[in-house]
Amino acid sequence: MLKMYENVGKGSKVMSEVYVFFATGFEEIEGLTCVDLMRRADIDVTTISVTGDRTVVGSHKIPVQMDKLFDEVDFGQAQMLVLPGGGPGTKNLEAFEPLMKQIDAFVNEGKAVAAICAAPSILGHRGHLNGKNAICFPGFEEQLVGAEAEKEVEVKVTFPEDYHAEVWERRLISVLPL
Repeated sequence: MLKMYENVGKGSKVMSEVYVFFATGFEEIEGLTCVDLMRRADIDVTTISVTGDRTVVGSHKIPVQMDKLFDEVDFGQAQMLVLPGGGPGTKNLEAFEPLMKQIDAFVNEGKAVAAICAAPSILGHRGHLNGKNAICFPGFEEQLVGAEAEKEVEVKVTFPEDYHAEVWERRLISVLPL
């Protein structure tokens, strides 16, 4: 189970390395936002292409340069795998058997695997959600085989002590036309 950390600031290492996988048709906001946020939190993140090409094109035709190709990855360095969603992207990730073998290995070793939007369906298809809470893109619930997809869960968000919402609010207001 992935541990949640409260009041983690710059310079605090909470994970050794996170690998985010990209296939043609990935949902850009799901893949790139998690990379951006983790890098801002000083978490080592590597973007990895499963296409055989370092440039992967998202579902909105945006080409994105990856850090590595799948064959260049040392999975012994990773503590967490992340699967962004996107209709075609999810199908393309699931069709890449070498990645599926790594997901199985991570789950069997108790390491963290995160899946976003449509991508939790991959974990459901592989039997990794049995008895677990899961959430997905609406309409994909039946793909979360074995999961408790309808159960409500409480989410607690704690911001760093040096986070000042009013400062960000003023910055946002200053750039938005009213």
